[in-house]
Amino acid sequence: MLSLHYLGQSWTLDDLQESTAINKETILAFLLQFIEFGCTVLYNHHVCSPNNSESLIDCEAKYKRAGFPGCIGSADASHIIIEKCSYWLRQMHLGYKLSSTAPTYNITVNHRRHILSSTKGHPARFNDKTLGLYDDFLQSLKNKKYEGLRSFTLKDFDLNGNVIDVKYNGCYVLVDNGYLPWSVTVPPQKECTLRSQAGFSEWLESLCKDVECTFGILKGRWRVLKTGIRLHGLLQCDRIWLTCVALHNWLLEVDGLSKEWQSGVRSDYESNDDNNQDIPFAIRTLVSPAGAKVYDFSNMGHGNDCIPSNDTDKEVPNCNNSISTPPTNEDGSINISDLSLDAFCKKLIIHFNIMFKENKIVWPQRNK
Repeated sequence: MLSLHYLGQSWTLDDLQESTAINKETILAFLLQFIEFGCTVLYNHHVCSPNNSESLIDCEAKYKRAGFPGCIGSADASHIIIEKCSYWLRQMHLGYKLSSTAPTYNITVNHRRHILSSTKGHPARFNDKTLGLYDDFLQSLKNKKYEGLRSFTLKDFDLNGNVIDVKYNGCYVLVDNGYLPWSVTVPPQKECTLRSQAGFSEWLESLCKDVECTFGILKGRWRVLKTGIRLHGLLQCDRIWLTCVALHNWLLEVDGLSKEWQSGVRSDYESNDDNNQDIPFAIRTLVSPAGAKVYDFSNMGHGNDCIPSNDTDKEVPNCNNSISTPPTNEDGSINISDLSLDAFCKKLIIHFNIMFKENKIVWPQRNK
């Protein structure tokens, strides 16, 4: 209980001593044992990367309905302030956004805020590109570990303009534009010249908020991650972070929020919407993720394989301007890792626009 007070309420050792009449040395000794147990036993039990087809399908389900088949999560990095950093490490741990020393952690989460993997702490000077090189999970995606476990199909156009299904092998995650240009880390488009690109990018950026929300939940539930860690050494900081990650996933399982949100509590706007209670959310009007307005992409084109006509509100498919065909496997499927990021993003945009025009894009929500 003392350790949970330290992690959850950011109590100091003095606060814990005054509330329990136990000396600080004893409290510190038990706290160190608890976080060592948490970063090993608890972490290995509750933080598991998808390792079979069933777990990959479970992570992909929400993203597939949102127009991103093959996606299993989103990734980003966050800083955790550490107050007692060694002087010789201080310069590397002074980030560009913080005035305090801090290590940075890169995590991958699915749409239910379940953390799939986390790196250990790296200097705050490291950017997202460098962190991706040290992220074992992202490296496993890039090195074709999941190409034999999961395949998916994307809608595309043939040379005659007919819609066809193309099979792909592997998985990918959604990221911001700070990561390396790998085909397994898909960012929004930097420059959107077509409506199809803008709609795809806005939808992707909204789905990427999963990992940002997870950081907010972690720092709100475990206040020590927000106020700063006062123990000496980066090792103890890593142990506290990994322990909090493990406890976060454990609480999701206890609350029934780790599996399709079937046992979750309905949100306020769902429970108070008397007019639409009997209408499934999937067939209601498609609104923006923020709920502010209805997106009008009725004239969306088919990605970068389309060229704008003289009328800026229309886009005409240019089937002859398709990208070169990548190498295929014996069954006709394409490995994601064999594609460049630009080529794979084009195919995702085409699929997203086709599904959107067919009214098959559904924003992920709590209940099935």
